[in-house]
Amino acid sequence: MAKEPSRKPSFSLQQRWGIFFSVLVSIGAVFALVVMVNYLGARYYLRFPWNMQTRKELSSQTVNLLKGLTNDVNVVIYYNKNDRLYDMVKDLLDEYRNLNHQISIRTVNYLADPGDAAKIKEAYGNLMDPLMDTNAVIFVSKSGTNVVSGEILSQSVIVPVASEGEQHEYRDKLAKFNGEACFTDAIFKVMNGRPARAYFFEPLGSHHRLDGQDKFGYQKFKGELQNVNIDVTNLPDLHGSNAVPADCKLLIIAPGPYSLDHEEADNVAKYLDHGGHLFVLFNYMGRKPFSALEPVLAKWGIAVGHDVVRDFENHSPDSSYDVVVKTFNKNNPAVNRLEGFYLLLVLPRTIGTTSKNEEMDSSAAKPLAWTGTKATTNETSVTTGKPVPLMAAVEKGDVKGIMDQGTTRIIAVGDSDFLDNQMIGAVDNHAFAWYAASWLVGQTQLLQGIAPENIKEYKVMMTSAEAENIRWIFLAGMPGAILLLGSLVWLRRRR
Repeated sequence: MAKEPSRKPSFSLQQRWGIFFSVLVSIGAVFALVVMVNYLGARYYLRFPWNMQTRKELSSQTVNLLKGLTNDVNVVIYYNKNDRLYDMVKDLLDEYRNLNHQISIRTVNYLADPGDAAKIKEAYGNLMDPLMDTNAVIFVSKSGTNVVSGEILSQSVIVPVASEGEQHEYRDKLAKFNGEACFTDAIFKVMNGRPARAYFFEPLGSHHRLDGQDKFGYQKFKGELQNVNIDVTNLPDLHGSNAVPADCKLLIIAPGPYSLDHEEADNVAKYLDHGGHLFVLFNYMGRKPFSALEPVLAKWGIAVGHDVVRDFENHSPDSSYDVVVKTFNKNNPAVNRLEGFYLLLVLPRTIGTTSKNEEMDSSAAKPLAWTGTKATTNETSVTTGKPVPLMAAVEKGDVKGIMDQGTTRIIAVGDSDFLDNQMIGAVDNHAFAWYAASWLVGQTQLLQGIAPENIKEYKVMMTSAEAENIRWIFLAGMPGAILLLGSLVWLRRRR
Protein backbone atom coordinates (compact mmCIF):
# COMPACT_ATOMS: atom_id res chain seq x y z
CA MET A 1 0.00 0.00 0.00
CA ALA A 2 1.43 3.31 -1.10
CA LYS A 3 2.36 5.70 1.63
CA GLU A 4 0.32 8.86 1.59
CA PRO A 5 2.38 12.02 1.19
CA SER A 6 2.58 14.11 4.35
CA ARG A 7 0.38 17.21 4.32
CA LYS A 8 2.26 20.48 4.51
CA PRO A 9 1.11 22.99 7.11
CA SER A 10 -1.29 25.64 5.82
CA PHE A 11 1.10 28.38 6.80
CA SER A 12 4.83 27.89 6.78
CA LEU A 13 7.09 29.96 9.01
CA GLN A 14 8.05 32.07 6.01
CA GLN A 15 4.41 32.69 5.09
CA ARG A 16 3.54 33.66 8.66
CA TRP A 17 6.34 36.21 8.81
CA GLY A 18 5.27 37.52 5.41
CA ILE A 19 1.69 37.98 6.61
CA PHE A 20 2.96 39.67 9.78
CA PHE A 21 5.03 42.18 7.87
CA SER A 22 2.18 42.72 5.37
CA VAL A 23 -0.16 43.59 8.25
CA LEU A 24 2.41 46.00 9.70
CA VAL A 25 2.86 47.69 6.32
CA SER A 26 -0.94 47.96 5.87
CA ILE A 27 -1.38 49.51 9.32
CA GLY A 28 1.44 51.95 8.62
CA ALA A 29 -0.06 52.86 5.25
CA VAL A 30 -3.50 53.49 6.77
CA PHE A 31 -1.97 55.58 9.55
CA ALA A 32 0.03 57.63 7.03
CA LEU A 33 -3.08 58.12 4.90
CA VAL A 34 -5.08 59.38 7.91
CA VAL A 35 -2.27 61.79 8.85
CA MET A 36 -2.05 63.15 5.27
CA VAL A 37 -5.82 63.59 4.97
CA ASN A 38 -5.94 65.49 8.27
CA TYR A 39 -2.96 67.63 7.27
CA LEU A 40 -4.48 68.53 3.92
CA GLY A 41 -7.87 69.10 5.55
CA ALA A 42 -6.37 71.55 8.01
CA ARG A 43 -4.51 73.54 5.34
CA TYR A 44 -6.87 73.28 2.38
CA TYR A 45 -10.46 73.38 3.55
CA LEU A 46 -13.19 72.18 1.22
CA ARG A 47 -16.81 71.92 2.26
CA PHE A 48 -19.28 69.53 0.67
CA PRO A 49 -23.05 70.04 1.04
CA TRP A 50 -24.37 66.84 2.60
CA ASN A 51 -28.02 67.90 2.79
CA MET A 52 -30.50 70.49 1.62
CA GLN A 53 -29.96 72.65 4.71
CA THR A 54 -26.19 72.99 4.30
CA ARG A 55 -25.11 76.34 2.86
CA LYS A 56 -23.37 75.78 -0.48
CA GLU A 57 -21.06 78.78 -0.19
CA LEU A 58 -20.54 82.06 1.59
CA SER A 59 -21.52 85.26 -0.15
CA SER A 60 -18.94 87.14 -2.20
CA GLN A 61 -19.08 90.03 0.30
CA THR A 62 -18.02 87.75 3.15
CA VAL A 63 -15.32 86.01 1.13
CA ASN A 64 -13.83 89.33 -0.04
CA LEU A 65 -13.87 90.71 3.49
CA LEU A 66 -12.13 87.66 4.93
CA LYS A 67 -9.50 87.66 2.17
CA GLY A 68 -8.66 91.25 3.05
CA LEU A 69 -8.46 90.60 6.80
CA THR A 70 -4.85 91.07 7.99
CA ASN A 71 -5.31 91.70 11.73
CA ASP A 72 -6.14 89.08 14.34
CA VAL A 73 -9.82 88.76 15.28
CA ASN A 74 -10.64 86.78 18.42
CA VAL A 75 -14.16 85.36 18.56
CA VAL A 76 -15.82 84.26 21.79
CA ILE A 77 -18.95 82.13 21.38
CA TYR A 78 -20.69 82.92 24.68
CA TYR A 79 -23.46 80.38 24.30
CA ASN A 80 -25.56 77.70 25.91
CA LYS A 81 -24.39 74.61 24.01
CA ASN A 82 -27.87 73.10 24.25
CA ASP A 83 -29.36 76.02 22.34
CA ARG A 84 -30.73 75.01 18.93
CA LEU A 85 -28.60 77.62 17.17
CA TYR A 86 -25.28 76.70 18.77
CA ASP A 87 -24.17 74.15 16.15
CA MET A 88 -25.09 76.49 13.29
CA VAL A 89 -23.19 79.36 14.90
CA LYS A 90 -20.12 77.21 15.55
CA ASP A 91 -20.10 75.63 12.07
CA LEU A 92 -20.41 78.99 10.34
CA LEU A 93 -17.61 80.56 12.37
CA ASP A 94 -15.43 77.50 11.72
CA GLU A 95 -15.92 78.18 8.02
CA TYR A 96 -14.83 81.80 8.54
CA ARG A 97 -11.70 80.58 10.35
CA ASN A 98 -10.82 78.13 7.60
CA LEU A 99 -10.96 80.95 5.06
CA ASN A 100 -8.66 83.13 7.17
CA HIS A 101 -6.52 81.84 10.02
CA GLN A 102 -6.31 85.35 11.51
CA ILE A 103 -9.63 84.41 13.14
CA SER A 104 -9.44 82.42 16.38
CA ILE A 105 -12.47 80.94 18.11
CA ARG A 106 -13.15 80.19 21.76
CA THR A 107 -16.36 78.75 23.19
CA VAL A 108 -17.67 79.61 26.67
CA ASN A 109 -20.75 77.77 27.90
CA TYR A 110 -22.03 80.23 30.50
CA LEU A 111 -24.23 77.55 32.08
CA ALA A 112 -21.49 74.94 32.50
CA ASP A 113 -18.46 77.23 32.95
CA PRO A 114 -19.43 79.94 35.48
CA GLY A 115 -15.80 80.89 36.09
CA ASP A 116 -15.04 81.60 32.43
CA ALA A 117 -18.43 83.27 32.06
CA ALA A 118 -17.62 85.66 34.91
CA LYS A 119 -14.36 86.66 33.20
CA ILE A 120 -16.20 87.33 29.94
CA LYS A 121 -18.81 89.48 31.67
CA GLU A 122 -16.09 91.37 33.50
CA ALA A 123 -14.27 92.09 30.25
CA TYR A 124 -17.24 92.83 27.99
CA GLY A 125 -20.19 93.31 30.35
CA ASN A 126 -20.66 96.93 29.30
CA LEU A 127 -21.45 95.73 25.76
CA MET A 128 -23.73 92.85 26.78
CA ASP A 129 -27.22 92.71 28.22
CA PRO A 130 -26.61 93.63 31.89
CA LEU A 131 -29.91 92.17 33.06
CA MET A 132 -29.33 88.48 32.33
CA ASP A 133 -27.06 85.77 30.95
CA THR A 134 -27.82 85.53 27.28
CA ASN A 135 -26.36 84.02 24.13
CA ALA A 136 -23.92 86.27 22.32
CA VAL A 137 -20.96 86.15 19.95
CA ILE A 138 -18.14 88.57 20.79
CA PHE A 139 -15.66 89.80 18.15
CA VAL A 140 -12.46 91.42 19.43
CA SER A 141 -9.57 93.01 17.54
CA LYS A 142 -7.01 95.68 18.38
CA SER A 143 -9.31 98.20 16.69
CA GLY A 144 -12.43 97.48 18.75
CA THR A 145 -15.02 95.08 20.07
CA ASN A 146 -18.43 94.13 18.75
CA VAL A 147 -21.05 91.95 20.43
CA VAL A 148 -23.73 90.17 18.38
CA SER A 149 -26.74 89.26 20.49
CA GLY A 150 -28.11 85.76 19.99
CA GLU A 151 -31.60 87.23 19.74
CA ILE A 152 -30.95 88.74 16.31
CA LEU A 153 -29.41 85.63 14.75
CA SER A 154 -32.66 83.90 13.91
CA GLN A 155 -36.33 84.30 13.16
CA SER A 156 -38.98 81.91 14.40
CA VAL A 157 -42.60 81.33 13.46
CA ILE A 158 -45.43 79.78 15.43
CA VAL A 159 -46.83 76.69 13.71
CA PRO A 160 -49.57 74.26 14.78
CA VAL A 161 -48.75 70.70 15.74
CA ALA A 162 -50.93 67.64 15.33
CA SER A 163 -53.21 67.24 18.33
CA GLU A 164 -56.28 65.27 19.22
CA GLY A 165 -59.63 66.89 19.90
CA GLU A 166 -60.58 70.52 19.42
CA GLN A 167 -57.74 71.97 21.48
CA HIS A 168 -54.89 73.09 19.22
CA GLU A 169 -51.24 73.11 20.21
CA TYR A 170 -48.50 75.30 18.76
CA ARG A 171 -44.73 75.28 18.75
CA ASP A 172 -41.92 77.69 17.98
CA LYS A 173 -40.26 76.73 14.67
CA LEU A 174 -36.91 78.07 13.51
CA ALA A 175 -37.46 79.71 10.10
CA LYS A 176 -34.39 81.81 9.25
CA PHE A 177 -30.74 82.00 10.32
CA ASN A 178 -29.14 85.42 9.92
CA GLY A 179 -25.67 84.46 11.09
CA GLU A 180 -23.63 85.38 8.04
CA ALA A 181 -24.99 88.93 7.81
CA CYS A 182 -24.46 89.52 11.53
CA PHE A 183 -20.97 88.01 11.74
CA THR A 184 -19.66 89.65 8.58
CA ASP A 185 -21.02 92.99 9.78
CA ALA A 186 -19.33 92.49 13.17
CA ILE A 187 -15.93 91.72 11.59
CA PHE A 188 -16.29 94.73 9.32
CA LYS A 189 -16.88 96.95 12.34
CA VAL A 190 -13.98 95.67 14.43
CA MET A 191 -11.73 96.15 11.39
CA ASN A 192 -12.78 99.78 11.05
CA GLY A 193 -11.84 101.04 14.47
CA ARG A 194 -13.72 103.45 16.67
CA PRO A 195 -17.54 103.43 16.79
CA ALA A 196 -19.77 106.07 15.29
CA ARG A 197 -20.79 108.79 17.74
CA ALA A 198 -24.53 109.17 18.39
CA TYR A 199 -26.42 111.53 20.68
CA PHE A 200 -29.77 110.95 22.35
CA PHE A 201 -31.84 114.06 23.05
CA GLU A 202 -34.53 113.80 25.73
CA PRO A 203 -37.07 116.60 25.23
CA LEU A 204 -39.05 117.96 28.16
CA GLY A 205 -41.59 115.41 29.39
CA SER A 206 -40.13 112.42 27.55
CA HIS A 207 -40.61 109.18 29.50
CA HIS A 208 -37.71 107.46 27.72
CA ARG A 209 -34.33 107.70 29.41
CA LEU A 210 -31.24 106.47 27.60
CA ASP A 211 -29.88 104.68 30.68
CA GLY A 212 -33.29 103.97 32.19
CA GLN A 213 -33.77 100.43 33.50
CA ASP A 214 -37.55 100.66 33.94
CA LYS A 215 -39.93 99.35 31.29
CA PHE A 216 -39.95 102.68 29.43
CA GLY A 217 -36.16 103.09 29.55
CA TYR A 218 -33.91 102.78 26.52
CA GLN A 219 -31.04 100.88 28.12
CA LYS A 220 -31.56 97.82 25.88
CA PHE A 221 -31.94 100.05 22.82
CA LYS A 222 -28.59 101.58 23.73
CA GLY A 223 -27.15 98.07 23.88
CA GLU A 224 -28.44 97.28 20.38
CA LEU A 225 -26.72 100.41 19.06
CA GLN A 226 -23.47 99.33 20.70
CA ASN A 227 -23.86 95.97 18.94
CA VAL A 228 -23.64 97.76 15.59
CA ASN A 229 -20.63 99.87 16.63
CA ILE A 230 -22.58 103.00 17.53
CA ASP A 231 -21.65 104.68 20.81
CA VAL A 232 -24.56 106.77 22.08
CA THR A 233 -24.57 109.38 24.85
CA ASN A 234 -27.01 111.99 26.13
CA LEU A 235 -27.32 115.45 24.58
CA PRO A 236 -28.42 117.70 27.46
CA ASP A 237 -29.57 120.84 25.63
CA LEU A 238 -30.43 122.18 22.18
CA HIS A 239 -31.42 125.73 23.09
CA GLY A 240 -29.78 128.83 21.67
CA SER A 241 -26.16 128.28 20.75
CA ASN A 242 -26.17 124.67 21.98
CA ALA A 243 -26.03 123.15 18.53
CA VAL A 244 -25.74 119.46 17.68
CA PRO A 245 -22.05 118.52 18.23
CA ALA A 246 -19.85 118.38 15.16
CA ASP A 247 -18.88 114.74 15.76
CA CYS A 248 -22.52 113.58 15.77
CA LYS A 249 -23.10 110.80 13.22
CA LEU A 250 -26.63 110.11 14.45
CA LEU A 251 -29.13 112.20 16.43
CA ILE A 252 -31.89 110.24 18.16
CA ILE A 253 -35.00 112.02 19.47
CA ALA A 254 -38.01 110.50 21.24
CA PRO A 255 -40.39 113.47 21.73
CA GLY A 256 -42.66 113.28 24.77
CA PRO A 257 -46.00 114.99 25.44
CA TYR A 258 -44.45 118.46 25.14
CA SER A 259 -42.19 117.71 22.17
CA LEU A 260 -39.59 120.20 20.93
CA ASP A 261 -39.81 123.99 21.06
CA HIS A 262 -38.78 126.26 18.18
CA GLU A 263 -35.18 126.82 19.32
CA GLU A 264 -34.57 123.09 19.64
CA ALA A 265 -36.20 122.39 16.28
CA ASP A 266 -34.14 125.11 14.59
CA ASN A 267 -30.90 123.49 15.78
CA VAL A 268 -32.12 120.12 14.49
CA ALA A 269 -32.94 121.74 11.14
CA LYS A 270 -29.42 123.21 10.89
CA TYR A 271 -27.94 119.81 11.66
CA LEU A 272 -29.96 118.19 8.86
CA ASP A 273 -29.09 120.99 6.44
CA HIS A 274 -25.44 120.08 6.85
CA GLY A 275 -25.89 116.38 6.06
CA GLY A 276 -27.01 115.12 9.46
CA HIS A 277 -28.64 111.79 10.30
CA LEU A 278 -31.84 111.78 12.38
CA PHE A 279 -33.76 108.92 14.02
CA VAL A 280 -36.99 110.36 15.45
CA LEU A 281 -39.55 108.26 17.34
CA PHE A 282 -42.93 109.89 17.93
CA ASN A 283 -45.55 108.77 20.44
CA TYR A 284 -49.34 108.85 20.66
CA MET A 285 -49.07 111.01 23.80
CA GLY A 286 -47.40 113.78 21.81
CA ARG A 287 -50.19 114.31 19.28
CA LYS A 288 -51.16 117.65 20.86
CA PRO A 289 -49.90 120.29 20.86
CA PHE A 290 -48.17 120.27 17.48
CA SER A 291 -44.42 119.85 17.60
CA ALA A 292 -42.02 122.41 16.17
CA LEU A 293 -40.17 119.44 14.70
CA GLU A 294 -42.99 118.53 12.33
CA PRO A 295 -42.44 121.47 9.91
CA VAL A 296 -38.75 120.54 9.79
CA LEU A 297 -39.62 117.01 8.70
CA ALA A 298 -42.25 118.30 6.26
CA LYS A 299 -39.48 120.24 4.54
CA TRP A 300 -37.86 116.88 3.82
CA GLY A 301 -41.12 115.31 2.64
CA ILE A 302 -42.23 113.49 5.83
CA ALA A 303 -45.79 114.03 7.06
CA VAL A 304 -46.36 113.31 10.78
CA GLY A 305 -49.97 112.38 11.55
CA HIS A 306 -51.92 113.28 14.69
CA ASP A 307 -54.12 110.21 14.79
CA VAL A 308 -53.80 106.80 16.37
CA VAL A 309 -53.71 103.72 14.16
CA ARG A 310 -55.30 100.40 15.09
CA ASP A 311 -55.32 97.28 12.96
CA PHE A 312 -57.93 94.76 14.07
CA GLU A 313 -56.65 92.23 11.55
CA ASN A 314 -53.02 92.44 12.68
CA HIS A 315 -52.54 92.74 16.42
CA SER A 316 -51.22 90.66 19.29
CA PRO A 317 -53.53 88.17 21.04
CA ASP A 318 -53.25 90.17 24.27
CA SER A 319 -54.29 93.62 23.08
CA SER A 320 -55.99 95.25 20.11
CA TYR A 321 -53.97 98.41 20.80
CA ASP A 322 -50.89 96.73 19.36
CA VAL A 323 -50.21 96.74 15.64
CA VAL A 324 -48.26 93.85 14.11
CA VAL A 325 -46.32 95.19 11.11
CA LYS A 326 -45.58 92.67 8.36
CA THR A 327 -45.19 94.78 5.21
CA PHE A 328 -41.93 96.64 4.50
CA ASN A 329 -40.47 98.64 1.65
CA LYS A 330 -38.40 96.09 -0.27
CA ASN A 331 -36.50 98.84 -2.10
CA ASN A 332 -35.15 100.63 0.97
CA PRO A 333 -31.93 99.25 2.50
CA ALA A 334 -33.04 100.35 5.97
CA VAL A 335 -35.76 97.67 6.07
CA ASN A 336 -35.43 95.41 3.02
CA ARG A 337 -33.73 92.75 5.14
CA LEU A 338 -36.83 92.63 7.38
CA GLU A 339 -38.91 90.78 4.79
CA GLY A 340 -40.56 87.91 6.61
CA PHE A 341 -39.97 89.59 9.99
CA TYR A 342 -42.57 91.19 12.28
CA LEU A 343 -42.65 94.37 14.35
CA LEU A 344 -44.98 95.07 17.26
CA LEU A 345 -45.92 98.74 17.67
CA VAL A 346 -48.11 100.28 20.38
CA LEU A 347 -50.81 102.78 19.31
CA PRO A 348 -48.64 104.16 16.48
CA ARG A 349 -49.27 107.43 14.66
CA THR A 350 -49.31 107.67 10.88
CA ILE A 351 -46.00 108.69 9.33
CA GLY A 352 -46.41 109.30 5.61
CA THR A 353 -44.95 111.51 2.91
CA THR A 354 -46.05 114.92 1.67
CA SER A 355 -47.80 114.83 -1.70
CA LYS A 356 -46.79 118.37 -2.69
CA ASN A 357 -43.88 120.41 -1.48
CA GLU A 358 -42.46 123.48 -3.15
CA GLU A 359 -39.08 123.10 -1.51
CA MET A 360 -38.46 119.44 -2.11
CA ASP A 361 -39.22 116.61 -4.49
CA SER A 362 -41.41 114.42 -2.29
CA SER A 363 -40.22 111.31 -4.09
CA ALA A 364 -37.09 111.51 -1.91
CA ALA A 365 -39.20 110.58 1.14
CA LYS A 366 -40.46 107.00 1.08
CA PRO A 367 -42.72 105.03 3.43
CA LEU A 368 -40.90 102.14 5.12
CA ALA A 369 -43.71 100.04 6.60
CA TRP A 370 -47.48 99.75 6.46
CA THR A 371 -50.44 98.25 8.28
CA GLY A 372 -52.86 95.82 6.65
CA THR A 373 -55.79 97.02 4.54
CA LYS A 374 -58.29 96.90 7.44
CA ALA A 375 -56.63 99.44 9.71
CA THR A 376 -58.54 102.33 11.29
CA THR A 377 -57.46 105.84 12.26
CA ASN A 378 -58.81 108.66 14.44
CA GLU A 379 -60.54 106.25 16.84
CA THR A 380 -63.18 105.30 14.24
CA SER A 381 -64.46 101.85 13.39
CA VAL A 382 -64.36 102.51 9.64
CA THR A 383 -61.44 100.79 7.97
CA THR A 384 -59.23 102.72 5.58
CA GLY A 385 -59.41 100.07 2.86
CA LYS A 386 -55.72 100.53 2.14
CA PRO A 387 -52.43 100.15 4.03
CA VAL A 388 -51.55 102.99 6.41
CA PRO A 389 -47.87 104.09 6.54
CA LEU A 390 -46.31 103.96 10.01
CA MET A 391 -42.74 105.08 9.26
CA ALA A 392 -40.84 106.88 6.52
CA ALA A 393 -37.26 107.56 5.45
CA VAL A 394 -35.35 110.22 3.53
CA GLU A 395 -31.93 110.06 1.94
CA LYS A 396 -30.67 113.53 1.09
CA GLY A 397 -33.15 114.95 -1.46
CA ASP A 398 -32.86 118.05 -3.61
CA VAL A 399 -33.77 120.79 -1.13
CA LYS A 400 -33.46 124.47 -1.95
CA GLY A 401 -31.02 126.31 0.28
CA ILE A 402 -29.47 123.14 1.71
CA MET A 403 -25.70 123.11 1.96
CA ASP A 404 -24.31 120.04 0.22
CA GLN A 405 -21.89 118.81 2.91
CA GLY A 406 -23.02 115.21 3.23
CA THR A 407 -25.86 112.76 2.74
CA THR A 408 -28.81 113.64 4.96
CA ARG A 409 -30.67 110.60 6.22
CA ILE A 410 -33.85 110.55 8.28
CA ILE A 411 -36.05 107.82 9.68
CA ALA A 412 -39.28 108.81 11.41
CA VAL A 413 -41.46 106.25 13.23
CA GLY A 414 -44.94 106.72 14.67
CA ASP A 415 -44.15 104.91 17.93
CA SER A 416 -41.37 105.20 20.50
CA ASP A 417 -42.54 102.57 22.99
CA PHE A 418 -41.70 99.62 20.72
CA LEU A 419 -37.97 100.16 21.37
CA ASP A 420 -38.15 100.53 25.16
CA ASN A 421 -36.91 97.87 27.58
CA GLN A 422 -40.32 96.23 27.73
CA MET A 423 -40.98 96.00 23.99
CA ILE A 424 -37.64 95.83 22.16
CA GLY A 425 -37.44 92.08 22.75
CA ALA A 426 -40.91 91.47 21.26
CA VAL A 427 -40.86 89.65 17.89
CA ASP A 428 -38.25 91.44 15.72
CA ASN A 429 -38.27 94.98 17.15
CA HIS A 430 -34.59 94.67 18.08
CA ALA A 431 -33.73 93.76 14.47
CA PHE A 432 -35.37 96.94 13.20
CA ALA A 433 -33.31 99.03 15.63
CA TRP A 434 -30.17 97.26 14.43
CA TYR A 435 -30.79 97.69 10.70
CA ALA A 436 -32.27 101.19 10.85
CA ALA A 437 -29.41 102.63 12.92
CA SER A 438 -26.81 100.93 10.71
CA TRP A 439 -28.37 102.44 7.59
CA LEU A 440 -28.57 105.89 9.13
CA VAL A 441 -24.84 106.02 9.87
CA GLY A 442 -23.96 104.36 6.55
CA GLN A 443 -22.66 101.02 7.85
CA THR A 444 -24.66 98.56 5.74
CA GLN A 445 -23.13 98.86 2.27
CA LEU A 446 -21.01 95.77 2.88
CA LEU A 447 -24.00 93.57 3.63
CA GLN A 448 -26.21 94.23 0.63
CA GLY A 449 -27.24 90.89 -0.80
CA ILE A 450 -26.48 88.78 2.30
CA ALA A 451 -29.89 87.31 2.99
CA PRO A 452 -30.98 85.21 5.96
CA GLU A 453 -30.60 81.47 5.45
CA ASN A 454 -33.92 79.65 5.21
CA ILE A 455 -34.17 76.68 7.53
CA LYS A 456 -35.84 73.57 6.12
CA GLU A 457 -37.31 71.13 8.56
CA TYR A 458 -37.79 67.43 7.88
CA LYS A 459 -39.85 65.06 9.99
CA VAL A 460 -39.85 61.23 9.93
CA MET A 461 -43.16 59.70 10.97
CA MET A 462 -43.07 56.13 12.38
CA THR A 463 -45.49 53.98 14.28
CA SER A 464 -44.44 52.51 17.64
CA ALA A 465 -43.98 49.09 15.98
CA GLU A 466 -41.73 50.59 13.29
CA ALA A 467 -39.69 52.44 15.91
CA GLU A 468 -39.27 49.17 17.85
CA ASN A 469 -38.08 47.39 14.70
CA ILE A 470 -35.51 50.13 14.06
CA ARG A 471 -34.28 49.83 17.63
CA TRP A 472 -33.72 46.06 17.34
CA ILE A 473 -31.97 46.46 13.99
CA PHE A 474 -29.37 48.72 15.61
CA LEU A 475 -29.13 46.76 18.88
CA ALA A 476 -29.13 43.20 17.53
CA GLY A 477 -29.40 43.04 13.76
CA MET A 478 -26.23 44.91 12.77
CA PRO A 479 -23.94 43.39 15.46
CA GLY A 480 -25.45 39.96 14.75
CA ALA A 481 -24.75 40.27 11.02
CA ILE A 482 -21.10 41.10 11.71
CA LEU A 483 -20.83 38.16 14.13
CA LEU A 484 -22.38 35.79 11.59
CA LEU A 485 -20.01 36.94 8.85
CA GLY A 486 -17.04 36.46 11.15
CA SER A 487 -18.22 32.93 12.05
CA LEU A 488 -18.55 31.96 8.39
CA VAL A 489 -15.04 33.19 7.67
CA TRP A 490 -13.72 31.22 10.66
CA LEU A 491 -15.44 27.99 9.51
CA ARG A 492 -14.11 28.45 5.99
CA ARG A 493 -10.58 28.86 7.30
CA ARG A 494 -10.94 25.77 9.48
CA ARG A 495 -11.50 23.68 6.38
